Order: sequence, then C-alpha cells, then structure tokens
Amino acid sequence: MEKLWLLVLDDMDEFKLSSNIGMLLSGLWNRRVRGSGHILITTRRKPKVMSQTIRGFKESQCLQLQCFNVDDGKQFVFKRTGILPDEKAVADATTLVETLGGLPLALEQACAYISSLACSLTHFSVLALFLILPKFKKSLLIQGNLQSKTRLTKNT
Repeated sequence: MEKLWLLVLDDMDEFKLSSNIGMLLSGLWNRRVRGSGHILITTRRKPKVMSQTIRGFKESQCLQLQCFNVDDGKQFVFKRTGILPDEKAVADATTLVETLGGLPLALEQACAYISSLACSLTHFSVLALFLILPKFKKSLLIQGNLQSKTRLTKNT
C-alpha cells in the first residue's frame, strides 16, 4: 500500500528562496520517496514570478483565490466562533475581517483562538491590536503585500 502525503508551504512570499526550498520544489528528491503526494503552496506572488524563480514551476497548475470580502468574512467569523451577531459583535467582526485583510487562514486562526479561550470579539480585538497585528502588518509591509487581495495557490 502506498503512503499518501501532503506538504503545505503557507505564505511563501519571500522572493529569495533557500537552496533547500528550491530543491524541495524542483521535485528531484521525490524519486526516492515511497508513496505519492502533493505540495500545496500559498503565496501572494504572481504565477509568472514563481515560474521565473522556481525550476519546474508551471503557471497552469495555479489557482488564484480571493480573500473574503467583509460580508463573507463576518459570516465566517460568526459561524466559526458561534458568537451571535449583535450590533457590537458585527462591528467587531467587521474590524477583525478588515484588519486581517480577509485572509481565510488568518481569520481561521483568530476564530480558533476566540473559540478555544471563549473570549469575545472585543477582547480578541484589543489583544490583537496590541500584540499580534503590529507584527503581522510589519511583515506584510516589508514584503510590500499589504494591498494584495489575492492569494496564489499552487497544487503539484
């Protein structure tokens, strides 16, 4: 029986790849692996740029995924956390979705945190504002991606 595997490289937005990542993505190591699997890459980089920096990368294997708009993001937040949407919660959910740029994985992680600690959206917003988001936004600004609304997903 073959073993199935999936390797996810999330947020691969760095323009300079390490030699190990380059070798991983080239697929040369795959000949020695038993079983079959796939590599899933998420990035804000354009397919053309990816094909120029990664040997064997094919633009035809890419899917362009959109981030949540505010309404879909709020719906996700309420469904994921189980919080009832009163006036204050709707305002806090809107702020959360806008602050995280509608990124589905970022919203999932925020909702998981909210659910696991059973805290309110207001409590999480205050925590995020002072502890989490400054690092997140700084990272996006350094990469020049704060305005990007799409994510590129590559499935090999």
